[in-house]
Amino acid sequence: MELNLTGKVVLVTGAGGSLGGATARGFADHGCRVALLDANEAGVRDAARGIADGGGRALAVAADVGSRPAVAAALDRVEAEWSAPDILVNAAGVANRVDFLDETDEDWDRVVGANLKGTWLCSQLAARRMIGAGIAGAIVNFGSVTSELVDANQVVYGATKGGVRTLTKGMAIALAPHGIRVNAVGPATIVTDLNREYLEAHPEFRARRLLRTPLGRLGAPEDVVNGVLYLASDASGFVTGTTLFMDAGRLAQNTVPEAAA
Repeated sequence: MELNLTGKVVLVTGAGGSLGGATARGFADHGCRVALLDANEAGVRDAARGIADGGGRALAVAADVGSRPAVAAALDRVEAEWSAPDILVNAAGVANRVDFLDETDEDWDRVVGANLKGTWLCSQLAARRMIGAGIAGAIVNFGSVTSELVDANQVVYGATKGGVRTLTKGMAIALAPHGIRVNAVGPATIVTDLNREYLEAHPEFRARRLLRTPLGRLGAPEDVVNGVLYLASDASGFVTGTTLFMDAGRLAQNTVPEAAA
């Protein structure tokens, strides 16, 4: 299967993090010009430098995905350097693990602002650039299995990922007349630099996750990256408005093993 991504201009948000950075590297490895956007300026510069050191073409842009002026300025820079983006990947997001009764207004604003508003805002502004340039592009959003599986300690986070799934459907319909496809990926537990230490320190949590996972392993960044590349490429040219869950069968499992209860 040919992905036909060579030469595409790709904007990846959240690229200063391990999963967003891995996504950016995946596109660079397929011959794309990749703009890496993140509020973490040091992180995004390091990620872009790593791609460049490996022979790829990368541009680091520091911006808050929840700020319209900042995102507009970032897109201006990408266009000045290369062109309007062919592909947008909304990987930026934050998670919280707090009991529902203890969540605060600040928790709500932070998580909703990054996960839901950021996805909406970056998509709207990037789509306008695509349409203006006559690009039949692709947008890939980062959802989660928590849009379907409720976690009492991630109520706000789960709500934002449910919102991303619905937003993906709505944007797909709205942008279809312009030839722009919009899809999402829905990972289960993926081991990254951000959660590896937690998983190692809480073996009981890891064990419960594995018991709920039919394939018997937690995910790796490349499991998600491969799905993103597919949804962004011509190989998925007849796919829009859907969420591709990378969950090792977790959503398909109708019963929870007694040991995991």
